[in-house]
Amino acid sequence: MIFLNPLFLVGLGAAAIPIIIHLLNLRKVRTIEFSTISFLKELQRTQIRRIKLRQLILLILRTLLIIFIVLAFSRPAIQTGGGVIGGDANSTVAILLDNSVSMDVYSEYGNVFRQASDHALETIDLLADGDNIILLRQSDLPDATTMTATPDRSRIRQIINETEPHPVHRTFNRGIEQAHTLLQESPHLNRELYIITDMQASHWINDDTDVVQLFDDSYRAFVIPVHVDQFDNAGIYDISFRSSLFEAGKPVTLDVEIRNYGERDFDNHLASVYLDGQRVAQKAIDIQAESASVVEFTITPEQPGIIEGYIELEDDTLEIDNRYYFTIAIPEQLNVLLVAPSQNDIRYIQTALAARGGENDNASAVRTNFVRADNLAAEDLSEYQSVIAVNVPSFSDAQADRIVRYVEQGGGFILFPGDNINIQNYNRGLLSKLQLPDIQNISGPQEEQAGALLFDQVDYDHPIFQDIFEERLRERTVTEERIESPRIRRSLETGSLQTADSPVITLTDGQGFLISGHRQNGTVLMYGIHPGMQWSDFPVRGIFVPLIHRSLLYASAVDHDNDRFIAGDNVTVSIPATEAGIQADHILVTPDGMESRIQPQHLAAAGALQFSFDTVDQTGLYKIQRNGITVRAFAVNVHPGESTGERVTHNMVEERLGNFGLEHVHFIEQDDDLAAIVQESRYGRELWKLFALLAFLMALLETVVARDPKQQTATDDRQKLS
Repeated sequence: MIFLNPLFLVGLGAAAIPIIIHLLNLRKVRTIEFSTISFLKELQRTQIRRIKLRQLILLILRTLLIIFIVLAFSRPAIQTGGGVIGGDANSTVAILLDNSVSMDVYSEYGNVFRQASDHALETIDLLADGDNIILLRQSDLPDATTMTATPDRSRIRQIINETEPHPVHRTFNRGIEQAHTLLQESPHLNRELYIITDMQASHWINDDTDVVQLFDDSYRAFVIPVHVDQFDNAGIYDISFRSSLFEAGKPVTLDVEIRNYGERDFDNHLASVYLDGQRVAQKAIDIQAESASVVEFTITPEQPGIIEGYIELEDDTLEIDNRYYFTIAIPEQLNVLLVAPSQNDIRYIQTALAARGGENDNASAVRTNFVRADNLAAEDLSEYQSVIAVNVPSFSDAQADRIVRYVEQGGGFILFPGDNINIQNYNRGLLSKLQLPDIQNISGPQEEQAGALLFDQVDYDHPIFQDIFEERLRERTVTEERIESPRIRRSLETGSLQTADSPVITLTDGQGFLISGHRQNGTVLMYGIHPGMQWSDFPVRGIFVPLIHRSLLYASAVDHDNDRFIAGDNVTVSIPATEAGIQADHILVTPDGMESRIQPQHLAAAGALQFSFDTVDQTGLYKIQRNGITVRAFAVNVHPGESTGERVTHNMVEERLGNFGLEHVHFIEQDDDLAAIVQESRYGRELWKLFALLAFLMALLETVVARDPKQQTATDDRQKLS
């Protein structure tokens, strides 16, 4: 037991006053003889004992009355939790305020985040002079909003009043760890952590951070849940393009995964797709409660360039997850480097690319540049979206390394064999570094038509073939010819494919006619024949032009999945490091329209300009501009964990905090008295009311016992006579 006002205990000395008075009344008196003393013999001995007992009871009651009054004023308390310090100890409190966007909803008490802010301000009002505060907003984690404890309560109030729900998603682990670090630095003995949150499960679970017991028994934690009403919310979880090949004027299929996080079905819920601010598709969808639905949209980008897009749902409980941003990059011009011993090796490819480029007025123009194999070192590969190598006799180690770096940074590389290739050089250098299958032999020549190889298996689901065959052709059986196969007299015999590779077309001898693979950010394609008439009649077949063109598009395609990030992520993007780009200024335009100059890192070996951003904290589209032209864009969306209505229970939070060593956890509900709970936690349960009640009872009993017996007897006699 402790006393919150111990100075009042001095008053216990007053309890001796009734005892002193009693002792004085017992002082020895002189005996005086009276002749009529015999008349007093009628006094009964038992009457005298009754009077003495009454006096003793009065003494005890009056003494206890004074003791209980003094104890009530000294405010005794018994310990109910750890870390009880005493009334004069200063406190340092850390407030972990959940300002995630999941708080930007409404309940019967109003906006949930505004309620949380009010609780934070109420917590500050509990502090006394000399107490310190630490504020940790969830959006600032792992850093604290105030990196040191401060006594400036007005400053903390201002920060809280100016705080708004933020799209950055953070779990509480980092906040709890940071709170411990700052509380540990406090000189005050009384240290407390306040967590104000909507109890959304995604902030407490699915966190890979190792949990370490940091706190000891002297710390206390207070959890203030801000409850949310029925959470009727649908959100866009993810999108995917069925093809990575984009051409202006050509339709693209987009799959949108929409999830219903609530307990109520959504019927005829509108979903729309916008490109460059114009709605291009819309559907009414039905989603059952607590389920997901994948909705298919067909969109057609009309012009090349960087296209800004988003999918939008109609309004519901949480608005921010009703819009999901994406970008589509269609180069206005595809720059292709053709590497071969002579132009005769690439003349059919040049013809195919030129013919395909004029098919659509909005299609990306294809600009080809030919270089002899021995002059490859003089070319700046960063100026090209793809490199096509045909019948190159050999690659030096330096050339192979350049090509590998080029591919890893996002370039496309297409390889055709020929009669001049050095198989041993290929296997030892370029193929091994690109993780392509080694060449074992070149089959042929096969002069007889009966001995020619044909297409056997074709992966019509590969992006190269997506959307170029009508449905009636795609539904044909394997034995039916969907595309006209060339007659192949010579082809490569290769080893087994790498796990990251896939055969697009195989031949009747089981060898690959075309295989594809990804190497980090880039794409590699390897053909099994020469693109001239020496090995086959492939150049004069109807499949030649579309297959060459689609191969180029596939190799040059931007991976749009790498252009979408989550708010709070660290972002790194790159663009080709052209000579003009290295010298130019680059501007970052954020979704709210703010512009800032950014300095890229020039990766000379990779031929790229790399832009790094520590944290992107706004949802929307970010644009990197050079000379007023957007050269790169990326989208930032809200974390899907903010959309869910799943909540953690008190037991789960208690267990989570217990893993950190916080054993004394108090939950403060909507109608609870925050000040009373905190006071009781700090100092224990106060007993002054009990002692005040006891003092009142002692006073009441003393009044009853102290009544004059003679008056009581006279009263009784009057009652009998009446």
